[in-house]
Amino acid sequence: MSSMTRLMTVTASTKRAIATSGKYATPTTYIASLACLPIDPVPLGESSDRPVRNVLGSPLGLFETVVVGGQDILPGDILTVSTQDYNIRMAEPWAASTNGLDAYMKLTLEKVKP
Repeated sequence: MSSMTRLMTVTASTKRAIATSGKYATPTTYIASLACLPIDPVPLGESSDRPVRNVLGSPLGLFETVVVGGQDILPGDILTVSTQDYNIRMAEPWAASTNGLDAYMKLTLEKVKP
């Protein structure tokens, strides 16, 4: 177990809306238990590779977390942590490295601000 995995103290789940007969159903649980890092806000103006919506006055908040391994997580899925739902906007896989680092997936999340 790597040090990164030991830092994953939050348990989350994902929901996915499956299309049937050309219509999307209500999202249902897809991955029931998933270890992840605590969810953190993305700093204002950070990184040009993400949609920049984390601006002052925006009704949307941009967050990020990291989960273990090559999970079947897609943009459009919903990550649920402690009854809070976050829309998954990006899912970036990180391959395992030769120095012992496990495979991870970085998730960029979006949530409507209260």
